[in-house]
Amino acid sequence: MLAGRHCPRLAGPARSHWRRARRAAAATRAAAAGAGSGDAAPAPAAAPAAAAPPPESDAQGAGPIFYSAYPLDRAAHLRHDEARLQQLLAQPAARLLPVCGGRVLVTPAAGRDGGNGGNGGGGEGGGAAQRLAWVVPAADALAHLDPSVPPLLLGLDAAGAPHFGGHASLAGADALAAAAAPGARWAAARGVGPELDAGEAALAATAAGLTQWHLSSLYAGATGEATEGAEGGFARRVPSTGRSVYPRIDPAIITLVTAGDWALLGRKAEWPAGRYSTLAGFLEVGETLEQALVREVLEESAVRVAPETVRYVASQPWPFPRSLMVGFAAEAEAAARGGGGRRGLELLGGPGRGAAMDVGLRPWEVEGALLPRGDLEEPVPQPGEMEDVRWFHRDWIRAAMEAAAAGSSTDGSDGGGGDGSSGGGGGAPDAGPGARCGDFGGFQIPGPYSLAHRLITGWLDGGGGGGNGGCGDGEAWAGDAVPQVSIGAGTFKYVLLRVRDADGGAADGAPPRSKLLVWGHPHADYHNHIHQRAKGFASRLGLACDVLGGGRIEHRPDQREICVYGYSAAFGPAPHEVAAALLKRWFPLYGAGGVTISYDGY
Repeated sequence: MLAGRHCPRLAGPARSHWRRARRAAAATRAAAAGAGSGDAAPAPAAAPAAAAPPPESDAQGAGPIFYSAYPLDRAAHLRHDEARLQQLLAQPAARLLPVCGGRVLVTPAAGRDGGNGGNGGGGEGGGAAQRLAWVVPAADALAHLDPSVPPLLLGLDAAGAPHFGGHASLAGADALAAAAAPGARWAAARGVGPELDAGEAALAATAAGLTQWHLSSLYAGATGEATEGAEGGFARRVPSTGRSVYPRIDPAIITLVTAGDWALLGRKAEWPAGRYSTLAGFLEVGETLEQALVREVLEESAVRVAPETVRYVASQPWPFPRSLMVGFAAEAEAAARGGGGRRGLELLGGPGRGAAMDVGLRPWEVEGALLPRGDLEEPVPQPGEMEDVRWFHRDWIRAAMEAAAAGSSTDGSDGGGGDGSSGGGGGAPDAGPGARCGDFGGFQIPGPYSLAHRLITGWLDGGGGGGNGGCGDGEAWAGDAVPQVSIGAGTFKYVLLRVRDADGGAADGAPPRSKLLVWGHPHADYHNHIHQRAKGFASRLGLACDVLGGGRIEHRPDQREICVYGYSAAFGPAPHEVAAALLKRWFPLYGAGGVTISYDGY
């Protein structure tokens, strides 16, 4: 027996409501039984349903937001017509979705045939693992429902068939499961939602949210008297005053804060390991959505947002129990307002500036590597808010998500080991995805059902990959296939490299593209060995490869520390600040002080 509410004895309007509903249902069943002989008239036909309104899409028109693909005509015009509601509830085609303490009835989607427990107007599952289990006709469920919660008119499907929700009594939970479909089971609406098709998920969430509101609003706050369900389950009424009470919607902002190719993501301690998401929070009294966004980001991360950059993206109903997520994009203040003002080689210290001039590093390449990250405020998780908040580069997030989708190891244990000691002949000094692209640490973002997922993936799709800044217009380029960072573990030689279009540019006259690399290998005896391997890798892609100095790297993955130092006897010292900036891009989980530099030593 599943937990639920006992069915209290109600007096007055609530009891009368249920008696009328059950009498109407009994009359309709009798009418249906005698319809063939002409002894009784058939039940009144449902009014033709209007098409359901289009689901919420984001500002870029990227498609329906999960939980917004409501598949029914809500038929709000019928909610005030009590007689009509009783007729609809009594129809043989009426179906009812049982709810019990925030749970709904579901069955496996395999073998879905559109019969009893159909799809509620949402269409076939399209890969959904579960489907909702409905009681048809709805009248068969009435004896097993909690009378303190009225039948909820969810709406009419395209054929005019009415769909209801209802809260199970404690004694009726098992009977409803048996009446709905063979093998039906109770599942939390929030947990099972992603396993349903989009339309059914919206119906389950709405029914669960409404029933929870009813159970928390059984008595008037001012007088303490019992309230009664009204308006098809979308309101409650205070009998002594006739005043209607409606579900309160709690708006919350959710935002992706960015700075160029960097995004600010955080995680809570109770989330699954490795999960990071956008920042979010509820509005306070007297606050606009935009003001709430600026305040919440500052509270959770200590990062300031430029208010003028706040842009609406999409909203998502989140009836668990009754929230509305309002999604925004915004920019960090430091990036939006130009940061510290230094540009080009001025971003480097004395030794780094001299090294950059000696090796021919261009000012815009320095800016592309160091900005805007060097100007950004370091996130500081605030007590009681987030466990961790940090900046992630667009290319790293893409690589981490691709590795997760492919089932790749996140510790460099595949494809040659985390120490970078092996690599394909003539190719990149390949230490596997973990070493080549940084420690992914099991990184994941919320699933496709969430607005956070839409905000993050929409941003990822909005920019090109693989560049170091100032190297192109975001279109696909052969250099995107070249790993920007490829290192191992331990202490070893490294070189800073530039891969670029050969012969000054593309054949169609487009400007040349380039990309900076940091490559090192524990088994490289000389810096030139690394250069020659990178040069061979690039040439097979039709690219040229320039060396921009070198040095050494001490990499301690167990402590999440990297130190870049020294010089190359053959190529001179690389500007280590640039190498460190690229390493920070690909090892974001190493923290603000995880990558350091020194020009001392060899």
